[in-house]
Amino acid sequence: MRAAVLVLALACLAAPASAQHWPATLRAELAASGIPTEAVGLYLGEVGAATAILDWNSGTPMNPASTMKLVTTLAALELLGPAHTWRTEVYV
Repeated sequence: MRAAVLVLALACLAAPASAQHWPATLRAELAASGIPTEAVGLYLGEVGAATAILDWNSGTPMNPASTMKLVTTLAALELLGPAHTWRTEVYV
């Protein structure tokens, strides 16, 4: 899937917004993962540009990708430190 994202970023710079015009590698990766194109949201644009190069379902509310875990991890590392350990108590 990582390769498909890279292919998307490199190959879609001037691509139409239709999923049929996405790179074949990306479509194949999504199909192999069982992810329909309707479940994907993409926004590709230049910083400061008024319009997007590619805008696919970007306004559709979706659950965030697993990369959001990085935000939580960063906050935990900053607040608790990398050596923090949790104490788990078990009651019978």
